[in-house]
Amino acid sequence: MGLMHTRQIDRLLHAWFGGWTLGLSPASLWLAYFDWALHFAFSPGKQLELMEKALRESYRLSRYAWEGAIPDGCPEGIGPLPQDQR
Repeated sequence: MGLMHTRQIDRLLHAWFGGWTLGLSPASLWLAYFDWALHFAFSPGKQLELMEKALRESYRLSRYAWEGAIPDGCPEGIGPLPQDQR
């Protein structure tokens, strides 16, 4: 393969990665992900907090769906949290 072909392949690959990563470096994305994962792995309190939140929110969603399935029992919906000022 000639030099011209390898440059074209490099440009094509860089363009593909640029579109896929929105112009960010794949290496920096992986480093950010592994940094986050490492901090999360050593934070059991945060893991428990997120699991509790997931259970609480899934309960709210299933209750909302169940009440919506009952005729004339349509719930008002899930509103914003009290601290949400939007």
